[in-house]
Amino acid sequence: MSRRTTTMKCDHLRGAMLNAAAKLIPSPPEFQRHLGICAKCSSEFDELRKTIDLLDEWAVPNPSARFDEGLRAKLAGAKQSSSRLAASPTT
Repeated sequence: MSRRTTTMKCDHLRGAMLNAAAKLIPSPPEFQRHLGICAKCSSEFDELRKTIDLLDEWAVPNPSARFDEGLRAKLAGAKQSSSRLAASPTT
């Protein structure tokens, strides 16, 4: 297989790589064959799978009890600032 053909396959399959790594789509046989002969794509696919597996294990931390309080205060301050700007006369 020529270098150009391999590159074209890599570019073509790269678009499906993330979805296949995330198991959002089944891996087509052509994709699996390519991974078997292309070390670069195979390595990239393995790294994507590892990253996705880590993200699947990650638990979103709960915000602190004071987070809500701080957010509400900032929103109220922003609302007051925007009201003052809207009420001020333009020069």
